[in-house]
Amino acid sequence: ALHLLNDTIFNVSQTTTSIDKALNHNANVLFEIDINDATIELQYSGILSDNKIKSTSDLSVDTLPIKSIKKTNGYDKTHSISVEFSKNDFSIGGSYLYYKFSNQQNVNNSDNSTIGSNSYQKVQNFEFYADNENGFSIGNISYGVEGKCIRTTNTYDEQSFNRANNTNTEQIEYELSAYVGWNQKISKGALNISCAVEWQKATEKNGMQNLI
Repeated sequence: ALHLLNDTIFNVSQTTTSIDKALNHNANVLFEIDINDATIELQYSGILSDNKIKSTSDLSVDTLPIKSIKKTNGYDKTHSISVEFSKNDFSIGGSYLYYKFSNQQNVNNSDNSTIGSNSYQKVQNFEFYADNENGFSIGNISYGVEGKCIRTTNTYDEQSFNRANNTNTEQIEYELSAYVGWNQKISKGALNISCAVEWQKATEKNGMQNLI
């Protein structure tokens, strides 16, 4: 195609070819065992995804050819495991989740210049809980606690020509809650009273480094 720039006509042509590949895996396992009046449950689930993209661009301005190859590799994986013990109206359990994401991009040009970037994220989530309920002549009393800790880490690297940048962030979140409730059936319905308290805390760290 012809393009006019500063009273000069340039013949510009471009061809782009892209190839995408994706691979996904899923796994789930559930194990449950009954012992007298108690039940133990163990569960695992995992997800793995792998994506690759290769894009080739051929650009010519008049008789000057410019070729650019862009490669993108990205994958993410998730692993989670949980366990619970329950007996009658009592239950206690916990879970752990691990998530990781990675994305890499590289662009190579015909003039030997290279531009690249890498980004990573990792998340770890810990949880636990305990619940119980007791029945009395004046009604049922239920109570329990729950705790959570989430750690998130992000990393980003960028390289362009003779410069490189690196950025890191880390965030940790804590949550702790407790509740107590009372309920009693009455002649024309039910009466419920409950209260809960929750505590939260979050910390964050940031870091940056520039390399020339």
